[in-house]
Amino acid sequence: MNCLLPTADLGVYVDCDIFYLKPIEDVERIFGREDCYAINNAVLKLPVDCPVLEDLRKIKEAPLSKLRSLPHGAAGPDALTNHILEHGLDESAQPIDVFYPVHWTQVKLFSDPGLRLLDLITSPHRCRPPCPSGIEGNVCAG
Repeated sequence: MNCLLPTADLGVYVDCDIFYLKPIEDVERIFGREDCYAINNAVLKLPVDCPVLEDLRKIKEAPLSKLRSLPHGAAGPDALTNHILEHGLDESAQPIDVFYPVHWTQVKLFSDPGLRLLDLITSPHRCRPPCPSGIEGNVCAG
């Protein structure tokens, strides 16, 4: 679970399939909303002593069989969102368009030959998700 990487004080964690569009400002807490409710963990930095990390460690300690029975995201973005809210840190979340300009449910936009990447992003963007393999077109070209 990438949420536990900050315990090693390694700085900002970024999933390997995220593309940087601009530098990410280094602040104490870095995370962003992927939609109106959920906070995604693909770009994440929390202080080592953050109580959210202790809560997430408990999930990591659960038996693997229990984790496998959970729905997709339950031990990742869903857990992170719940604990961020529980500790009142949701005001630190970056708006949707900073880290997650294209929601994963809209991935087909990358195959639209009439769109370019610049059509899908706004000025606050720091990252974007990868173009799905096998999809070519103007959007992925930038």
